[in-house]
Amino acid sequence: MATSELHVNLARSLPLRLQRFFALNPPHLSTSSISAAVPPSESSDTLNDQSQSGHDRQQKLNPFQPHKNPATGRWHPPIYSLRVQAELVKLARAHDVEDLLPFTVKKTAERQRKLEERGLRVKGTGEGQRVRGHLWERTLKGRLEKRRQAMLGMPRMIQEWRQRLANALDRPGFPWKPLVIAFSISQYTLKSYLSYRQYRVLCRTERPKALAAEVDQPTHDKSQAYGRAKYKFGVISDAFSQVLDLAVLHYDVFPKLWQLTGGWLAQYGPSWCQGEIGHSLLFGFAFSFATTLLGLPFDYYFHFILEEKFGFNKQTLKLWITDFFKSQALAIAFGVPIGSAFLAIVQRTGDQFFYYLYLFALVMQLFFITIFPIFIVPLFNKLSPLEPGTLKQAVEKLAQKLKFPLTELQVIDGSKRSAHSNAYFTGLPWKKKIVLFDTLIEKSEEEEVVAVLAHELGHWKMGHTMKQMGIAQVHVFAIFALFSAFISNKSLFESFGFYKEQPIMIGFLLFNEILSPIDSVLTLGMNIMSRKYEYEADAFGARLGYAKELASSLIKLQIQNLSAMDADWMYSAYTHSHPILTERLNALGWTSEKKVAGTADAKMDGEGKVLKAGDREL
Repeated sequence: MATSELHVNLARSLPLRLQRFFALNPPHLSTSSISAAVPPSESSDTLNDQSQSGHDRQQKLNPFQPHKNPATGRWHPPIYSLRVQAELVKLARAHDVEDLLPFTVKKTAERQRKLEERGLRVKGTGEGQRVRGHLWERTLKGRLEKRRQAMLGMPRMIQEWRQRLANALDRPGFPWKPLVIAFSISQYTLKSYLSYRQYRVLCRTERPKALAAEVDQPTHDKSQAYGRAKYKFGVISDAFSQVLDLAVLHYDVFPKLWQLTGGWLAQYGPSWCQGEIGHSLLFGFAFSFATTLLGLPFDYYFHFILEEKFGFNKQTLKLWITDFFKSQALAIAFGVPIGSAFLAIVQRTGDQFFYYLYLFALVMQLFFITIFPIFIVPLFNKLSPLEPGTLKQAVEKLAQKLKFPLTELQVIDGSKRSAHSNAYFTGLPWKKKIVLFDTLIEKSEEEEVVAVLAHELGHWKMGHTMKQMGIAQVHVFAIFALFSAFISNKSLFESFGFYKEQPIMIGFLLFNEILSPIDSVLTLGMNIMSRKYEYEADAFGARLGYAKELASSLIKLQIQNLSAMDADWMYSAYTHSHPILTERLNALGWTSEKKVAGTADAKMDGEGKVLKAGDREL
């Protein structure tokens, strides 16, 4: 009597779910003992194949196992699913009645038995810390050890690969110069062909159907004329650059200039400037200054004739000349220490110099990210805090919503040079600054400015900036590692007229000439990735509720810029880092409800010309 009362009290203390289960499936010693002695499949057959009366048979059926109908011979699934079985076992274990449950593969004893069959695995170094015996867990330790050994052996593998590549490439009499010239001509031919394909698009008179409601015919015609003018300018400037490059290579300008600068240094240079580092810096600045002077007429024509014709140029001749001298002064101020450090690292670190060069380049990148907005930008433009108002509140609210570490919000006077507009953010990961061009604020509604920033911050939120920086770091390391295979290539130096010495800077210049075809392929890949990121940033802005405002701003900028309304697919794939306007509008799901802007809406200058509001597609 006492035992029965104890069982009743125990049953009443169980959760209602277990009470219901045991009411339908009372625990029986016979079932438990049989299940424990016979494997699951055999136990199920033994129990469920016995011919019994309906009530007795129902009492001995295991609801956790499949059972066979003795009349029809058909098998039926368990009454309770594996998920429900696991829940019941967990509940029963918590109340110390797990042994009263029928046999199930979810029972603790059965799970432990399977673990022991597969073998106990230890997580980390703690003894007895059992984990599930999945394949990836059983092989994890071996794979980690294999990966560790591979990482430890990577420097040796890179060194062996570098030495093999260097030996394979250094072949006496190998025609490096004809090969580099052929590369250069091939690239120029491809670029000219793609530009011609785009020129044919720029000769069309009909407007794209997707923009017919937004762009009137006069604006479209002016945009096409602007595109054709830039194409013709590009044909001449690219041809000049190509002829100049071929002349430098064919007539051995590098060795002749090297000898000339060496004579200058020996005759006029102080003693502390003597040596390869001083000679290399003088050579580099002389070559750079000469090519810059030769390009000045083209730069002047582009700004003061072509851009002026279409009302885009805002800088004066005095400002243009001042910018030139400031740029040259910065090149010397930063070029001397950075170039000296570059050459010194290569000289003093032996065959492993590319590791140290990569670390040096990484430090320099972080250095310039820090000082660029603080010291360099103010030399050319005036930065002022954004005035308090609804725009500032909206931008700060957006930054706070996205948890963007905004510390400064400034306006830059880009209008003193051009009607181009832009917006960007800069700074370290924990301290960011947003800079708005005054032309962007002037020519856009506040909601459109916020939409543009939502797009830009979308790049940050989705990690596009960090991903591109990561790819750039891999690219830089690969360049330095490949350079190590060419730095002592005697046949390369002799092919370009250096028979007695092998200057490091000359080797790096020649290496970049050889690498140019690979860079073209990498540029194509980076453009494809960049266009993908632009679509993602547009979609991010749309999810924030700025789809309509972003589409409106893109259309306005397109019209104010007189940017090409359409593009050849091959030209766009190779040269554009942003999708064309119609593709972005389609991705945003934009439909024209009313005219956003046009020639009549665009702001004019004193001569009635359309001002350009944006250079960079957002």
